[in-house]
Amino acid sequence: MCFPTKCGLILLAVLLAGSAGAQVFRVQGGTSTLLNAEGGSVEFKAPNYEGSAGLGFFDGHFRYGAETRYRFQGYTMLAGDESVPFTLPTDVFDAASHYFSARGLGATRKDADGSFYAFAGTTSNWLGTGFFHAATSADPVAMLFYERKVNERLRFFSRNILSRRQTFLQGLEYQPKPFAEGIGCHRHRCQPEIFRRCHRRGNPETRLQSELRDHRRSVPAGHRDQPDDL
Repeated sequence: MCFPTKCGLILLAVLLAGSAGAQVFRVQGGTSTLLNAEGGSVEFKAPNYEGSAGLGFFDGHFRYGAETRYRFQGYTMLAGDESVPFTLPTDVFDAASHYFSARGLGATRKDADGSFYAFAGTTSNWLGTGFFHAATSADPVAMLFYERKVNERLRFFSRNILSRRQTFLQGLEYQPKPFAEGIGCHRHRCQPEIFRRCHRRGNPETRLQSELRDHRRSVPAGHRDQPDDL
């Protein structure tokens, strides 16, 4: 690691430690001939905030990056480099793989009734090694993601991005109510009976079997078409 990089890391650690209160620090650095990179980073964590800062040389160019998250009255304030999640309700199997990199300021909040994510800055090209992370700024961008629960089964979602190309997605997510259905028929009546049992309490199949068993017990033995031990 070259001398300017070492000095920069030491100065960064000193500046962060000067305002530290019950913080945990992690300092690391290194060099890689495979990636043609050298540098280091400092990570810090505290009860209400966390973040990291890194700098170094990547492919002969000086690069830097930083990120921090501060929690305040239910909100999480964002600053620096951010991996922005871009998911939709239809992303059932690969929701974690949809994201893009950005650099700027933002805020987010999530609770039982909904969530929102606001961010403004630039898109970025992420650069990473095992010992420091950095990025380079690209196009200006502003975004607002919003979700709100309408009722127990219906949720509204909105995805809006302003940049060189605009994205506006609005929709409703509906979750159907699960149920179990069984059909039973007695010969002496020749009338089908349909029993619906919701999954809210207990095992629906067990309750359905119990219902059918009670009906068969009320039928004379000679008219039963199935044994009692269902």
